[in-house]
Amino acid sequence: MREEIKRRDNEKPIITLSPIWKIAVHTPDRLGSNTFLRVAECGGWRFADRTFPTRIMDGYRNGANIWDRFGKNTCYGAGVKGDGKNEDGKFLVGSKNDFNTSRGWATITLDEFFDFQNRYENLILDEVSAVNEWFNYGGRKK
Repeated sequence: MREEIKRRDNEKPIITLSPIWKIAVHTPDRLGSNTFLRVAECGGWRFADRTFPTRIMDGYRNGANIWDRFGKNTCYGAGVKGDGKNEDGKFLVGSKNDFNTSRGWATITLDEFFDFQNRYENLILDEVSAVNEWFNYGGRKK
């Protein structure tokens, strides 16, 4: 039987994620984008400026929601910045073209990201569900 999902004092789930070098996660819909950001946050990932990933769901810096800006082309670096100047666990956001053409990164789907995490960190869908539940009902409302 699977262990109980670990949680912080505020009941926010704690999960372990492995960064993937020079890979971007393509989230062509808002639900997938929000799910990725929530999982990344519970995995301890932050943007280079230490901003929580879910902060960009509501608007960030200039007030723009990231998914509204890039729409079906929204991608997130899968945990590491490709130039080696950032440490693991800090990531980037941009359009699919930004990652594929400008950076030369490959893109994967959200399901492929979860498959990778399941293989290397034993991330299971129960944990993803717990993350979404915490953000929707028990924790930060968005």
